Amino acid sequence: MVVRGQLRPAATRHAIAVPRANIVTMAGTLLGVLAGGVLARRTQERHWLKDTEAEAYAAVLREYTRVEFDLRMAHVERRAPKVDWAPWGAAPTALSLVAEDRAVSAAEQLARTFVSMEAHLHNAEPQQ
Repeated sequence: MVVRGQLRPAATRHAIAVPRANIVTMAGTLLGVLAGGVLARRTQERHWLKDTEAEAYAAVLREYTRVEFDLRMAHVERRAPKVDWAPWGAAPTALSLVAEDRAVSAAEQLARTFVSMEAHLHNAEPQQ
């Protein structure tokens, strides 16, 4: 288009009017997507924590059963216990990373009880 011998700039030649309602709708959609992403992440973190906590509890129970069985068999067979303590030590440590303090304290009490049982089976005083 010619105005007094000059062309109008391209931006004014083909300007598209965007209704205000469309802008509000786009902004609302963007905010909804962002809020949904935050909520989804939070939910996934909770699920991960619950799953990890359940695995830690299962490991403590599994290792408790193994150590208790080894100590009980040593007592029944009247022999010195041969317990692999590394897996037991790892289980309460993993539990301490995700569980409540009450559960960790209970696992620590079990560990002290195991030490006392092993010392009794070795006919020695438990270490303090």
